[in-house]
Amino acid sequence: RVLMLRARQCFRKHMLGAASVLPCRHFALSKKHVTLDSESAQRSNRWARVAPFFLIQGVTGSVYAWSVFNAPLCAQLGVVAPSSGDWGLGDVLPLFSVSAAVLGVVTATLGPSIERLGPRASTLISASAWTAGLSLSTVACELHSLPLLFAGYGLLGGIGR
Repeated sequence: RVLMLRARQCFRKHMLGAASVLPCRHFALSKKHVTLDSESAQRSNRWARVAPFFLIQGVTGSVYAWSVFNAPLCAQLGVVAPSSGDWGLGDVLPLFSVSAAVLGVVTATLGPSIERLGPRASTLISASAWTAGLSLSTVACELHSLPLLFAGYGLLGGIGR
């Protein structure tokens, strides 16, 4: 109870600018009480976290640009004129739906374990799955393999989103 009172007073002093009754040197965040080490807070550069945030948001947003790839995938072999081996729009259109469904299933099933891992580990896992999915999609386009494209963008890409 005393720790929580001290934590509230330190919070008021540091964040709200109110005067603190008790001297406030530090308080840290844990399951039992809150503390903040003022020296480490001053040394950490909060702006260093902005660039990775924007990169992650850019990758997340790029997923929704899938419709840009539909036309090139449909004219992959014929390029200028349609070819009999080209995929139809109905063949490549479900890729985004599969990716979104995999995202939902992975989020529902692995959400609690990702929270336990923390943001750095979960970002690393997600970026690895996304990179592997795009790489496999590239191979699938080169080999003209629709099932491999579904495995790359649909499954691995959905996990990485």
